[in-house]
Amino acid sequence: MGKFFSKAKSSLTDVQPQFASSQNIQQPLKQHDTPSTIGPPSALDVLRYRYHHGANRGSIFVLEQWLYGSMFEAGAKEGSSPTNNLPAFSSINKYGIDATRLKWEAHWSNAFSDADLDFLSNTAHCTTIRLPVGYFTLGPSFTAGTLFVGAPSQIYVSAWSHVLSVTSRLAAHGIGTLLDLHALSGGAITDPHSGTSSGKADFWAHGSHLELGKRCITFMAEAIAQGSVEGCVGIQICNEAVYGARWMYEWYTDVLRSVSRTDNSILIYISGAWDLNAAIAWAQARNRIMSVTNPVVVDTHKYYTFSAADKAESPSRSSGAYRAS
Repeated sequence: MGKFFSKAKSSLTDVQPQFASSQNIQQPLKQHDTPSTIGPPSALDVLRYRYHHGANRGSIFVLEQWLYGSMFEAGAKEGSSPTNNLPAFSSINKYGIDATRLKWEAHWSNAFSDADLDFLSNTAHCTTIRLPVGYFTLGPSFTAGTLFVGAPSQIYVSAWSHVLSVTSRLAAHGIGTLLDLHALSGGAITDPHSGTSSGKADFWAHGSHLELGKRCITFMAEAIAQGSVEGCVGIQICNEAVYGARWMYEWYTDVLRSVSRTDNSILIYISGAWDLNAAIAWAQARNRIMSVTNPVVVDTHKYYTFSAADKAESPSRSSGAYRAS
């Protein structure tokens, strides 16, 4: 037995030099300073991530009668047909395509005067404008299989160039733009400014609508990535989705996947569909440090002058309720 232990000890002594380097494993490694890869924020970073103090500038590219009644023909009744209260259709019927297009283009060109921009920048200290657009705003190629195919699409042949002009003028005054895909084919909500006056939210019921919506958003993301949309703070991919919209989060996921392949730095704003907690949980699951998809922001709405009782309140009472919330 003594000979066995002596032999074993001798063998261990023989192999120890082979593992001499292992004695240094527990020793602290010498640290080397490396330069940081984090650079200063760009002008676009500031536009996107600063505190936003701004307004929704509706009824330019997606018309609403209560804001611009002069763009609507008298006698239209909401809900009597999918196109009845869509002003482009009634105007084409009465005046023709060319006259209607000229009227629409004049409306887009005069949406912001120089005085308006000076006020927003210097008096209101506005940082950001939300700019609603529709799928038809992107041009005739986005209207196939929709209500706007054919003659109505010809009204919008120059609409996207007018959008770029608006964003450029806003950017020149230090104001960012949130592109809001307000009107989706079939309607994401039941109101006429959703792109139909059918009173239905059919966007969520048909794969062709969902696919077109994704194509529109991808188009805008590509334009932003190429620098064509000056001062763009993000894309709102849906406005006020109807409560309980079927396939909504599956569609959001599909859109995120598509946009991230183009530019995963663009902020994506989603509708909470009147269920804020569920939307926040969905967004938080994606807003992780190691995420490879776009940052997600949840858009929610509060209406303080919606009902007849609200409208009867004095401005001071209404503003007081706003501050209390």
